[in-house]
Formats: sequence, structure tokens, C-alpha cells
Amino acid sequence: MQRITDGGDCSIFITVFKMWNSPGSEGLTTTSAADAPPTPDRREVDPRSTAGVISRWTASWPVRDVLVPFIVTRLLLCLVGWMALITFQSLPASPGSWELKPSGEVAVASPYLSPSSYPLLNIYSRWDGGWYHSIAKQGYNFQPGRQSNTAFFPLYPLLMQAAHLLSPSDSDASWMLCGWIVSNAALLVGLFYLILLLRLDFDHRTAARAALYLLVFPTTFFFSAVYSESVFIAAVLAAFYYARRGQWIVASLCAGAATLTRSPGVILAAPLLLEYLAQRKFRLRDIRPNIVALGVIPVCVLLHMLYLRWRVGNFMAIQDAQRAWGGEWGALSWPWNPLFRFIREPVIFQEVVNVTAAGVAILLVAYAVVRLRPSYGVYAAASYVFITSWGTFESMPRYILIIFPMFAVLAIFGRNEIFHRAYLIFATGLASFFMIRFALWRWVA
Repeated sequence: MQRITDGGDCSIFITVFKMWNSPGSEGLTTTSAADAPPTPDRREVDPRSTAGVISRWTASWPVRDVLVPFIVTRLLLCLVGWMALITFQSLPASPGSWELKPSGEVAVASPYLSPSSYPLLNIYSRWDGGWYHSIAKQGYNFQPGRQSNTAFFPLYPLLMQAAHLLSPSDSDASWMLCGWIVSNAALLVGLFYLILLLRLDFDHRTAARAALYLLVFPTTFFFSAVYSESVFIAAVLAAFYYARRGQWIVASLCAGAATLTRSPGVILAAPLLLEYLAQRKFRLRDIRPNIVALGVIPVCVLLHMLYLRWRVGNFMAIQDAQRAWGGEWGALSWPWNPLFRFIREPVIFQEVVNVTAAGVAILLVAYAVVRLRPSYGVYAAASYVFITSWGTFESMPRYILIIFPMFAVLAIFGRNEIFHRAYLIFATGLASFFMIRFALWRWVA
């Protein structure tokens, strides 16, 4: 495919602006050329001057296609969540909910959520944020038969600990702030690698559009919450990018980081091995010793399990803890079993959301398998099977965030202007709705 690297995804407003100011534009002005005032002389900016440096910096694609959309979408999400706290402050808090109090410590939220106590931290640290906070601050703790933080992988809380080394405070608020910073920094890294990776196969506008679509996806707020999704997808995208560049040691280290972040990281071994063999035309004589680097992936899992054996006395503490979140967690089942359960049982709103997310995802995954690079298709299919093979569709709107080929497929569809506008409107509306629910301690995914 043709690769274009000199432009970004232009909006309709920029297009109109250029048409309005372009010489010879007809139908955009009622002033004739003879009546038009003389155009003042325009002096070129010295590229070595401060203005020239700033101009080049703001026009670069990392700023235009990563930093600016990131800032705009994150500010809008913060505004939506904060306004939700203010508007619905008389809404009773959900049972078992907690929040950061004015003291900076976590306490039970009762009877209402506070709209004035650390609002921007509270709206991003609901639900699983408490588990990551407990690991980062206190370490792993396993209670057989009960929900325990051993269900969560260690890299994200380790990064929280690293960030907390710079904090002058040991309050719960400082820990949550460190988690928020880590998540958003990882999101920026992930967006950068997403564009770099997709530019290897598509033009720059398509790659930048994929990043934009990720930033407005209905559950995009999880990338900025005290959750591990942003760290995981950044590690996955970096692994694929360096694999495509043939830097297999770096790619394997990134894959190992993903494996230590979330359980689906183990599936990276298959698509990366396929990519390795494909680059060598599947000729065995071209295989080099660097293929051994992919062994980092299972080694990381084994090391973490050995650590849990030493820490809590249970080699299978991950699996045993996950069972506490549902009767069938920790035991593989056929991916279609949750669909049959949905058909048999009474319909509730959350199940409709979960099944809809699963349905949309499988269509995008199927397209990715057929049209994208084989290693991307294998990753997409393996990820989908992995997250649907635990007997439930619970949390599907969040789990599918890790399937980055979906955003490449959406970006391809987005070449159609009608689809592009419809996606932005629909996704932004849903993202606002889910942000409100999450900020108010209502379950999303």
C-alpha cells in the first residue's frame, strides 16, 4: 500500500478554512479581485528562531495527531465526570463504594459521593483502582475463596510504586495520583506506537485516524483510569512495532512487559512467532538464535507464579482469586456459552451492553483476520477467544480495548466521510455516558 508520511487527518473545518483563504476561490466571497485590499507582505519565519522552532514542533505529527487529541479528549472526559458528580450529588452511593476523603485517605462513601473531595482523582479511581492501589501500597494478599488482589498482575502497581518514589506524601490520594499519571503516560506512549505501527502498512491519515478512534472509543476512559489497560496496550503495540522492525530482543522484552501487566499477554507468543517466521518466508534455514528471545513471554508468567508461591504460599493464586469474581472464572469454556446464557436468562441492561460489545468486536476481528497482516489477525482472534473463554461476557466493553487491530479496521472504514462523522458522534456520546456511570460508581465493565 502507498505510504504517506507528510500529512494528518484534516478536519472539515481546516478544509473550509483553506478553501476560504485560497486564491481564486469562487462562491466563498462577494469581494471582487479588483476591490480586494492589497495583500500585506508575508515574511518567512526564521526556522532557527524561537517562533520557528515552536511552529515546527506544533506542526509535527506527534503533537498534532497524538498530544492535541489526547489533551482534548482527556479534558472533556474530566469535565463530564466532574459535572456528573456535581449534578447527581444527591444520588445515593452504591453499596460498598469508597472514595478519597478530604484527608486524602480512602474511606467508605456514605450516604452520598462527594463532588468536592479530590473529584478528578475519585472519578478515575473507582472499582479495580482500589485493588491496584492495595498492591502498590501494601503488596499481594491472598484470601482463599474470597476476592483477592492476587488476581491482578504486577507491572502496573510496580510502575505506581516507581512514580510514588517522587511523591512527598504517602496518602492514598498520592498513590491514586501516581496511578493516574502512569495510565495517561502509557496512553501517550501507546498512541505513538499505534501510529508508528500502522504507518508501516497504511498512509499516515489512516494511522492517525486509528489513534483518534481509540481516544473516543466508548470505554476509552479506562485508558486514563487507575487501570492497567493503557500500560498493556502500549507494551503490545511496542512489541509488534519492534517485531516488524526485526528488533526481536526489544520486541520480546515489550511482550514480557505486557505479560506481566494482564493475563492476555501470554497469547502474544503465537502472533509474534508467526511474524518471525513470516519475515523469513517460513524457511527453517533462515531461523536465527534470536528466536529464543520469545521465550521471555512464558518465563515472565512462570516467574510471577513463583513469586506468588513465595509471597502468599499459592502457586495458582491468580486462578484461585479470579474464581471469586464468578462461578466459572478460572475454568475455560467455549466462547459461545455466554451467548446461550444470555438467551436463556432475563435480559438486563448490562448484559445487553456486554453482548453488543462482543458482537461488534467479533465483526471487527473477522475483518482484521481477513484483511490485515496475518500476525495482527492472529492476535485479534486469539485475544477475542481468550477474553470470551471464561464462561461470561462480563466486562467485554473494557476487555476488547486491548484488540488494537479493531482500531485499524475502524480507521479503514473511516475513509468514508459519513462513517467517520457517525463514529465520532456515536462513540463520543457513548464515551460520555459511560464516563458518567463510572464517575458515579455505577458498573460499566
